[in-house]
Amino acid sequence: RYEEAARAYRQVVVSGQASAAVYFNLGNAYFKLGRRGEALLNYERAARLAPADPDIEANLAFAREASGATVCE
Repeated sequence: RYEEAARAYRQVVVSGQASAAVYFNLGNAYFKLGRRGEALLNYERAARLAPADPDIEANLAFAREASGATVCE
């Protein structure tokens, strides 16, 4: 039911109630759906709001590795 979850989290974002947790969970739903780019984007958004969160950092690193993405700074 990841598509349902992603839809619900997107609605929260559109309503203006987004938070690090919402972006993190949206990233998780997209990752489970195989939508790696959207997962990465939402993990990045979560990391901007909660840069020291170890769960966000771990999922972001895992998603980057799984997708072959590199970080440009």
